[in-house]
Amino acid sequence: MYEKYWGLREKPFQNTPNPRFVFYSDSHEEALVRMLYTVTESKGLMLLLGEHGVGKTYACRVFGREIQSKGYPVGFLRSPGHTPDEFLSQALYELGLPASGASSRVEKLQRIQEAATDVGRSGRELVLIVDEAQSIADAAIFGEIRNLLNITGEDRFLISLILAGTPDLWARLVEVPGMKQRVGVSYRILPLSRGETEEYIVHRLRCAGREQAAFEPSAVDAIHATTRGVPREINTLCDLCLLIGSGEDVDVVKPGLVDKAIEEMVGNRSQSEDRR
Repeated sequence: MYEKYWGLREKPFQNTPNPRFVFYSDSHEEALVRMLYTVTESKGLMLLLGEHGVGKTYACRVFGREIQSKGYPVGFLRSPGHTPDEFLSQALYELGLPASGASSRVEKLQRIQEAATDVGRSGRELVLIVDEAQSIADAAIFGEIRNLLNITGEDRFLISLILAGTPDLWARLVEVPGMKQRVGVSYRILPLSRGETEEYIVHRLRCAGREQAAFEPSAVDAIHATTRGVPREINTLCDLCLLIGSGEDVDVVKPGLVDKAIEEMVGNRSQSEDRR
């Protein structure tokens, strides 16, 4: 709608995991290093923590593509399922393993173990990434995760598990006997700093085709203060700023326009809550 006005090929602030728009903050780069370390050094289980919208899913997808290109089979569970049997069924599917002939949870676990052993002969291992892991409702699913971590060779794990979730995932996990000791690596992704917020905005605009600045530094100050550096919220606010700016025929986004966008966002949220 506003792309032509701002000289863009496409919208730069969509909340979708488009690899062409990937941006590495210091915290995201460290998260990728920790995930790679977990797999290559056979640490077994990693917790990747962070508030909603900081980019956990994005980092996991980037890492998944990278490690898969190195020959590791990767499964990405977008949610952990509601029961242990459902969790194992999803794991089989996402790892590309046949489910026929594996009707019980024991048979499904055996199927995963057989695949992990086969992959282990090549010096690699299965990689299973579980997103939104804080939503695990049945503690028995943690028991299945523990069972997967029991699949080992003589000197290393044959499955690497990365659980990504909000910080309360840690509290959930430590309530399960024996799980705290299974965590080999943990890391918390932080929101963007003020400087990273500006770099992020410039980067996404350039990826979408605009080289010149579209936001004044003082507008970026207001955006960072409002969003607290959370990428998902930055995207939502910047997108609305560009939309309003195109309607008001401005050359660059200034703090006053950011304030209008914030007021509109707050109003929309209030109306949504009123309708519930």
